[in-house]
Amino acid sequence: KTLTDIFPLFWGKKKSDDVNSDGAGASEGAGGGGGSDEVVDISRILVVDDSVSAWPRHARNLVKCERYLFFPESARNFGHDPRRALFLHARDEVSDRGLLTALGKVMAEVAGRFREMWREAQAPGSGAGSSMKPDIRDAVEHVRKQVLRGCVLLFSAMLSRQQIQTKTFSKNRHYALAIALGAQVVFEKSNLVTHVVSANPGTDKCVWGRSTHLHVVKPEWLDATGALWKRADESSFALS
Repeated sequence: KTLTDIFPLFWGKKKSDDVNSDGAGASEGAGGGGGSDEVVDISRILVVDDSVSAWPRHARNLVKCERYLFFPESARNFGHDPRRALFLHARDEVSDRGLLTALGKVMAEVAGRFREMWREAQAPGSGAGSSMKPDIRDAVEHVRKQVLRGCVLLFSAMLSRQQIQTKTFSKNRHYALAIALGAQVVFEKSNLVTHVVSANPGTDKCVWGRSTHLHVVKPEWLDATGALWKRADESSFALS
């Protein structure tokens, strides 16, 4: 499908067609810098990029994707192992489960949720009225939270004791990612735990996780899940 098939409600409109009443997004170019003198309704803009840092003011609009690495030099420039470059393997990404396919599915799900929100806002008796418009950022957040919904992650040796006691663990990248993906993160063993996440295979929690036949995975499992917007295969990231 084309982008116009996925986003018929607002794809192709001029930025000046929809203006925020409070002027939010005015004179903002890519990444939140200057540039355009038009007012941009950021509640209807979906950003697809492999960099979070490029969008410091619009992280909620962002569908972060995996970086596409075709040439070895590109991989090297972005700090990746050049041997990962697709060019060296004489192939491109797999058509049915590659980056573009994953992105297409995510965008279609976001668009579907956006349409649902639109219909709900316009439905008789909703109390929202015709002036109420759905926000694409809420649709993105909703879709993202379905990825690991129902998963309970036990972090082991991922955070310091001080971070847990002072509740500053929310600043930890993997903790924040897990919450954004809809998982529940715990720090004590229980029969609710579905995954143990750790970089150290010898911790007490990891030993317990394996003895109870839970998924014991590396932190990279969370990274892969976040990049693909779907639960990554645990066996590929098993910590043994």
